[in-house]
Amino acid sequence: MYAISTREFRMKVSDTLNRVSYGGERVHLQRHGKDIAVIIPVADAKALEELEDRADLASVRKAL
Repeated sequence: MYAISTREFRMKVSDTLNRVSYGGERVHLQRHGKDIAVIIPVADAKALEELEDRADLASVRKAL
């Protein structure tokens, strides 16, 4: 995990996005020391969407 303040993120957008896209890192954006968002690689986002789709399908099957 890599954490960065929103102020630092604005100054290092390109470097931070490279860490995510090429390094596969997850970056936690923080404001006042608290996480407010996470930037994740596309592969992670796709895996999360697949898990959500499976959960939705299971709910539909159970309802039917």
